[in-house]
Amino acid sequence: MFCKSVSTTTTKRRAVAVKAKPKKRVVAVKEKKKDVSLKIDKQSRINFAKQLHEQQEALKSISTVLLNMGQFLDSNLEEEKEDKIFVRCPSCHYQMNESQVMEGFANNVLDHKTTCTQCNHKFTTIARIHHQYYVWLCPEQTKDQFELWKSQKVFKENEDIVSMLTTDRPEIVFNAYKYSAKDNFKTVKDAVENWLQV
Repeated sequence: MFCKSVSTTTTKRRAVAVKAKPKKRVVAVKEKKKDVSLKIDKQSRINFAKQLHEQQEALKSISTVLLNMGQFLDSNLEEEKEDKIFVRCPSCHYQMNESQVMEGFANNVLDHKTTCTQCNHKFTTIARIHHQYYVWLCPEQTKDQFELWKSQKVFKENEDIVSMLTTDRPEIVFNAYKYSAKDNFKTVKDAVENWLQV
């Protein structure tokens, strides 16, 4: 009787061990799928950044005055007059104000288009600061693009990140300036650094 109970417990232990092995394999497969989706997501973000940069380069040709970005960053916020932004829908020609443009943005870092409040047409929003046109992004997209740009760079100690960003990706600087708390800072650069948390 004692021997039978030992063999029964041994059989139960083996059965439990056999059942547990497939669960471990399933977990390992799920983890691999997560890693692949993260790589695809980063690649999508990189492709989106390239697309934005190409659009920004194309906008330089329609700017009436070539903006000196160094002077722009050093300009005194007390003397700055912020451009009022009105955007016309290319489909129905409705003139949208800033809050309507902001409401039209999707909560998606890969979608930089806004939706017209009248006809629901989606389109890329172009804004202007100091006669310089740029692609208007929502705050989440601006921060995401900044983090992506930062992750691809190697910085030296005490290097001026905002000046480098201005050269590489001016649309990020313009959008950060747009969303920054301008009243609390002396220069455009200070406001941008604070908003991006550099």
